[in-house]
Amino acid sequence: MALGKCRECRKSVSSEAATCPHCGVSKPVAPTQPVTAATSATTVGCLAIVLLYFGWCWFAPTTEERVAKQRAAQIDAMPAPPRVVEYAVAEQWSIPNGGQGKAIVIPSSAANEQSLRALGEQLKFDTRRDRNAFVFVYSDARAAAMRNNALKDLLSKADSRFFDAHFVAMYNHNGNTGFHRLSMMPKGMDGPVIEVNY
Repeated sequence: MALGKCRECRKSVSSEAATCPHCGVSKPVAPTQPVTAATSATTVGCLAIVLLYFGWCWFAPTTEERVAKQRAAQIDAMPAPPRVVEYAVAEQWSIPNGGQGKAIVIPSSAANEQSLRALGEQLKFDTRRDRNAFVFVYSDARAAAMRNNALKDLLSKADSRFFDAHFVAMYNHNGNTGFHRLSMMPKGMDGPVIEVNY
């Protein structure tokens, strides 16, 4: 004999009692359903569906992740532009929120608008996977080596003139803001600036 709660007065009553001794209601305790294989299978099935749903919600890619994956696929499918201007990396550093900065050296014969435009396309392709890219372009290796001292304003007047004459372009790609530009100075920093927005 098991005890249960009366459906009316909620007091303890024998599950076999025909009436509640406290309040007199007939059949005070509802008969319990025995656990069968069918009810167990239903419970397990429902639990599996709930787990699958929450698993899908947890592991399914977000819209941002899907867009990033599509963008990566588009980037990988981009054809490489022809290599018109060869360059050497004089210095390279990591950008904290993703990407790289570089100081590169091109042949002095490539310090003209046509070659620098072609170089801009090459840099656009070479940095396509970087969130951010900042590339300083020099037509002389000695000028590229002076970059850090020039930024700190530590160059003599003669070195500063040499540096300015051989700093011929700046390529910027900022994935956070969408800014994407090549600034060309074929005659050095004292000459005209030609800007190409991508």
